[in-house]
Amino acid sequence: MQAYLFPVKFVFNGVSKEIDNSEYTTLNHQGHAYVPVRFIAENMDATVRYQEQSKTIFIDQNANAGIPNIQGYITKVENNRILVVSSEQKDFSSTGGVKEFYDAVWVSNVPNEVKVGQQVQVWFQGGVLTSYPGQARSAKISFITSEKPKNATLLEEQVIEKAINTQAYSDFMIFVIKEVKYDEITDKWQIRFKNGKLNTQEQEQLIEIPD
Repeated sequence: MQAYLFPVKFVFNGVSKEIDNSEYTTLNHQGHAYVPVRFIAENMDATVRYQEQSKTIFIDQNANAGIPNIQGYITKVENNRILVVSSEQKDFSSTGGVKEFYDAVWVSNVPNEVKVGQQVQVWFQGGVLTSYPGQARSAKISFITSEKPKNATLLEEQVIEKAINTQAYSDFMIFVIKEVKYDEITDKWQIRFKNGKLNTQEQEQLIEIPD
């Protein structure tokens, strides 16, 4: 493929932005401009991250757009940061990536009241380091509160915390919560979960927690 350097100006919502030519390059190939996605996205108030395992570039709108960058459960709290793991399965096998992938990000700049088991929505500030789990700084965190089931004593987040802290599963780095429900007849909670670590073939597991 033959492409040429393409010295152009960028104007975002009426504001001119200079591109750093030592970091970014704009190319022209057969009349089409090829622009650096990170430069464009971040100047459109979005974040960009690349996931090596899935060969995928994620472009996420920030808090001002109203769309969270990740929604999931807090599975670890340490060193003033939280590990948020999504319950949503993504399949990247068609592009050479993994068949079963769960987004997971270490998030810093978090409030003091965060606890393992809480479900949150997080908007990122700036870029995301592309390790797995990823690493990002929060611009905004919203807590999703769950109603206590009829006749239950525990809250969903308390049950999840108990499950995660169970000795048999304490070494799970990516603890993926698939489903949480309360059985009024047995007075027990059932949690479907799995180890979301990449390249593992582990099946979903079920744990029961007395209310």
